[in-house]
Amino acid sequence: MGPALSGLDQLLKLPTGCGEQNMLKFAPNIYVLEYLTNIDQLTGSVREKAVGFLRTGIYYSQLTITQIISSLAVNVYTYCFIGVRQ
Repeated sequence: MGPALSGLDQLLKLPTGCGEQNMLKFAPNIYVLEYLTNIDQLTGSVREKAVGFLRTGIYYSQLTITQIISSLAVNVYTYCFIGVRQ
């Protein structure tokens, strides 16, 4: 089973896209971290890469959601209070 489990760090991906795509890319990062930690094979570089991807993915997800909500709020404000459609 050793050769099948080598190169697990290649499963690490930067989460991007919509919510579903984000989750598909988040999950392997978490599973690889958990598995390698449990078998005491987690290296600093793999941990740094996985955690970095998770942090960056979360940041950009929140940034995108914030931009969508802000855009919606501006559209609702201009339509309801100013009477202008964008």
